[in-house]
Amino acid sequence: MRRAIVMVLLLFLPAANAYVAPEVLPDEPPIEFAGEVLLTLHEGVWTYEAWSSLHENGVIPLRVVSPTKLIGWHDGGGESSTYTASPSPDAIWKAGLDGRDPVVGDFVRLLLEPRLPASAYDGLRSQLSAVGISLPDQHAPSPIAPSYLVEWPGELLLAKALGFEGLLWIEPVLETQARNAQSSSLMQSGLISGHAAWSLGLNGAGVVVGAADSGLDTDHACFRNASVAGGIGSSGENGSELVGEDGAGHRKMVVLNTSIDDGDTPGHSDYRHGTHVAGTLSCYNVDSERQGTFPDNGSALAHGTRLVMQDIVSGDGWVPPDVDSLLVEAGLHGAVIHSNSWGDDTTAYTARTSDFDAWALAMPWSLSFIAPGNTGSDLLEPANGRNIAAIGASVKSADMERWGASSIGPTEAGTNGIFALAVGTSIQSARADGIADSYNSGLRTSSGTSMATPGAAGVAALLQQMVEQGWISGDEVRTNTSMSDIAPTWSVEDYGNASLVLAEGFTPSGPMLRALLALSTTQLPEGERNGGLGSQDLQNVHDGWGQLNLSALIDFDLIAAELAEGSASPANDVWIHDAYRLGNDTPAHWLEQRQGGLEALENLIENPWNGSGAAGPFMQTGDVWVQKFTLRDGEGFDARMAHLAAPEPTAVNDLQLIARLSDGRIAVDGVFDSSGNSVLYSSSVDLDNGTSFPATNETTHGLRLSADALAGIDWIEVEVRARFVAPGDVQGGVGLDGTHTGFSLAVKGVERDTDDWDDNDGDGVANLDDACPNQNALGWDLDADGCLDDLDQDEVTDNLDGCPEENALGWDLDVDGCIDDSDDDGVLDSIDQCETLAPSASWPVDEIGCRPVDVRPEITIEDAPADAFVWNERLLLRWSVTDDDGDGYQTGADVFVIDNRSDGGGYIIASCQAASNATASFECEWDARQDLPVWNIDEAWMRLDIHVQSTNASPEADNSRVVLQSEERFKGEYVTEFDAGPGDDLGVGEEEKISSLRTIFWGVLCLVGACLFVYRLGQQSTLPKEVVAVPVPFAQQGEVAGLVHDVENE
Repeated sequence: MRRAIVMVLLLFLPAANAYVAPEVLPDEPPIEFAGEVLLTLHEGVWTYEAWSSLHENGVIPLRVVSPTKLIGWHDGGGESSTYTASPSPDAIWKAGLDGRDPVVGDFVRLLLEPRLPASAYDGLRSQLSAVGISLPDQHAPSPIAPSYLVEWPGELLLAKALGFEGLLWIEPVLETQARNAQSSSLMQSGLISGHAAWSLGLNGAGVVVGAADSGLDTDHACFRNASVAGGIGSSGENGSELVGEDGAGHRKMVVLNTSIDDGDTPGHSDYRHGTHVAGTLSCYNVDSERQGTFPDNGSALAHGTRLVMQDIVSGDGWVPPDVDSLLVEAGLHGAVIHSNSWGDDTTAYTARTSDFDAWALAMPWSLSFIAPGNTGSDLLEPANGRNIAAIGASVKSADMERWGASSIGPTEAGTNGIFALAVGTSIQSARADGIADSYNSGLRTSSGTSMATPGAAGVAALLQQMVEQGWISGDEVRTNTSMSDIAPTWSVEDYGNASLVLAEGFTPSGPMLRALLALSTTQLPEGERNGGLGSQDLQNVHDGWGQLNLSALIDFDLIAAELAEGSASPANDVWIHDAYRLGNDTPAHWLEQRQGGLEALENLIENPWNGSGAAGPFMQTGDVWVQKFTLRDGEGFDARMAHLAAPEPTAVNDLQLIARLSDGRIAVDGVFDSSGNSVLYSSSVDLDNGTSFPATNETTHGLRLSADALAGIDWIEVEVRARFVAPGDVQGGVGLDGTHTGFSLAVKGVERDTDDWDDNDGDGVANLDDACPNQNALGWDLDADGCLDDLDQDEVTDNLDGCPEENALGWDLDVDGCIDDSDDDGVLDSIDQCETLAPSASWPVDEIGCRPVDVRPEITIEDAPADAFVWNERLLLRWSVTDDDGDGYQTGADVFVIDNRSDGGGYIIASCQAASNATASFECEWDARQDLPVWNIDEAWMRLDIHVQSTNASPEADNSRVVLQSEERFKGEYVTEFDAGPGDDLGVGEEEKISSLRTIFWGVLCLVGACLFVYRLGQQSTLPKEVVAVPVPFAQQGEVAGLVHDVENE
């Protein structure tokens, strides 16, 4: 047998009242000793950090029994102020239905504590060796509890054995027993006739299912590959072999495992049981399939499935191998669903039960259906598992009624036990005849939970098909699929060009199938419900969630009516989410990658998973997941949430399912009023109150609100709250020994395809509330309207606004949200009254963007010659300058000869210059004998031109010359010694004489120059002509020759 078959993972149940297998936890004062200890936290719950820190105090954590209590192995010494240490409870004897203790020669299983350190194992092995029980020498700590098959020694008292440190429990080895045509119509529509799902092509096509039982009559018409010799699927000489080899090419058999026994053998225990069970699960009459006719002669609800069949009965009776070896084989071949109509006659939670739970936790794409027995009362193992579906039997009748012999809950852990009911009486299915090549097609009728269980697995197969083909989905991209490609060949409906609108699809996890199955039920009538006791709860110990009925989830008639109109979008009032949904992988490949040289569970332990590649979320303590929905008018609301748990006695994770209504009221799973609706609480209710809302060992949760309860409600918000998720040794791990857990959710009564509550732009505001649904306003949306804020209202959103508190509207040509400074003078355009053409730090502007105005200086003539004045001696001019801005100037005066030959023509014959001074008064004086030109201008009129020019060097300066022309006109008169006769004494001094001589000199010189010019001109006229640029005879603009600038900075 396998060294370690029981999964006792350290995932823990939330609230302190979470009930597991009955252990009496002693309440004693703290003590110090070596061995198993019960550690009780003073505050808070056990987290990964608290779990890991125990090693520092010499404690190796073994398993958690509640959020505040943990079993560990203590080597002695070391105290902690955070917890109290007390003796752990003794191991447990899990008796069979007969209740007797072990006696000499009985075989029993010893289960050891998970993670038991090597030193503790050596001590336990020594104690057991002393009383005649041998354990292997080698031991490696593991998160699953090691299991050893031993023979009970002669002198060992049970009480003594249960006191050995390191022992978890002892269980008897019992004899496995079997647990016992068409119920398919009832499970499709709740009616005794009609096959609405089949008519739409829903028959489990594409789904692989697994079953372990007493073997299979492979030549039966339900399973063989060919209808007639030489027909499709035949093999051998002349096509005489009709059974065919299992594998990809077989229509029905993916794998036929005959490693224990070969076939449903006469004389073996429960002969014909396996063939009947397999037929109920997957039978498709070969004649019907090959000929394309209506499925008959025992064809199952899920007749489109293919089968992994494992024979676990031999001549020695039922000899099932380790559960994980069965489930890993099925999983590697693509099976999620596995049907098991067998178990031991005990209500105890056994190593086998633990193995089923461990596998489901480690490999979440797995759901085992288990028959609970036909005792009429006690539910038997392994149907008492946490992660399985225990199926009770109902009577084959449109009037729903539980079959009286069907086993019922609760389990010893206080759970409901029964997951749901399926038709289990008078089930016609394949009949084995014990002849390998009879090619029979006989049927037989049988009743019991053994028949109900594969029927329920068939319902799950149809649900899996609908998820994989995209009939059932969340709000996703959907495409048109021709209904003619889906409809069965025997259908009488002419779908023409009608199409189904389907999503991409995915392989659902075990929790996803459980959530959908819980929605695909109808509660029994009040008089029949809960064993005739009645109940308003969604679940009870007799019926579970109720009678399986796919039409409770899917309105097949509505789909058919819509197809008649040309197009149907099925299940548009159902929405699902599966945290375990793989994006680019398949469960079979995921499992294959984690297989190695160890046994199946150990391989998964060696290859922990952190949820990568899956949809998530994977939650730890304190996490909350939320999804908002638009309700459908006039319809009620139902939600089911399922998750996975570690095997007993580890506590179950505490996940709450919550619904918040738009009016603020809150519904909590598991609490119902007298009308069967979830109780509605005020928004102030304390959801963490463990007294009002105690934790539960259930792993499927439900809410229900009627249409009347939802009157006036605009929307509903569904929450999954992780009140407590047990830590393990793999931080961030999901499943075995991890610290996180996933969940699956199925909701009915909502608008599936609306994106009202999606957040398409990813800004945290639902589309319906998002005024800008295509704009991600995350981080820039204080008013939560989904739009980028514009707090300063300048039409530039805050994320682009360089000045988010400045309204730049009308002053923002570059659209950066800031008021421009278009002339770069440091003054914003909104207050800038002047355009600064040449900004300069040396010439700053004032607060309104202006430089001081340059006031041009003004000239006032104080003294000037009278009109018609004759200038023959001295000429005097006085003037003053007014410079109001005091920025300095240059001034001067010119004697200007007026040339009447042109308008405004003339020339300057004398000038004087002056700079600004304190008095602002100026004068110029000229002497006719010196300043009159050498050429005669006696007849020409002259005037005086006074000018002034600012010396302001500012870019805004007005440096234009101001000229004031005198109104008086005067003439010049030449007076020289030549004007007198010989001997005249005109009183001419030496200076005047010199002037006369100079005049003669310049006259002669000019005459000579003129002659030379004429001569040169004559020579040039005989030479080739060149184009010669004539220079401009005026100073260039802005040039002021001879001025001295006194610069003044204003």
